Amino acid sequence: MIYVNPKILLIAPFLMMLAACSVDSEPRTPNRTAASEREPAKEVPANGEDDVELPDDLAKAYMYNLSGRDRELRATALEAVLDAQDKRFVSVLIEVMRGTEVGTFLGTDYQTTVSALEALSGESFGANWSAWVEWYGSTELSPPAGVHGMEG
Repeated sequence: MIYVNPKILLIAPFLMMLAACSVDSEPRTPNRTAASEREPAKEVPANGEDDVELPDDLAKAYMYNLSGRDRELRATALEAVLDAQDKRFVSVLIEVMRGTEVGTFLGTDYQTTVSALEALSGESFGANWSAWVEWYGSTELSPPAGVHGMEG
């Protein structure tokens, strides 16, 4: 009999999602430019009511960077997502949270991910991954382009 670690079964959908996104040969990281040199996708509304979506190429790079081991790239990606209030990243942060719990995303700060998820979503489920997943399933949120199987 073959033993399969249950943790692998929980993270398998996210790993398949990442594999599906890496089919093309585009670079996974955006050009490193100072924040002052980057041109914002859209002006972030002061009232925070309107969703702002990052351009798809940056969104894809930030998605990879959020699950990567490079702390600087991860911090830059998280800052950009939070600055833009791009709600598409709620699903990505839920999966990063889970990947951190089961040990597939090493070096990712768990509490920073939870705090970012709460700030982006406006919800307060803390470290309760299953509550996040249940809530996300009841929304109409969509993930960034190239992510499949995480529609709200």
